Amino acid sequence: QELRAKTRDLEKDVRRKEEQYDREREKSDQLRSEMRERDNDRAQLEDDVKALREQVRGYRERLGNTTESVAARDERNREAKKRLREKDRELARLYDDQKRLRDELNAREEE
Repeated sequence: QELRAKTRDLEKDVRRKEEQYDREREKSDQLRSEMRERDNDRAQLEDDVKALREQVRGYRERLGNTTESVAARDERNREAKKRLREKDRELARLYDDQKRLRDELNAREEE
């Protein structure tokens, strides 16, 4: 009878330990699953970050090109304005010459 009681106690201990083992195994499986999900999420985030960095690189490149284009356009505008001022001065000289010649012609005609 004492052996039976001891056997029952041992069987209870075995069942309890098996249940504990099962719970720990389930918990371990759950943790592994969560780790896989986190790894997948991390990989997805890293891909997103790579894509965003590539996008930013493209924006910077376009901005650089735009800045260069704007600088080139501004330089062309400055040159065009300079040529326009030169043409204005030339035109003003021609008008002055025309007026002087007209005045000379009128003076000769009056003589």
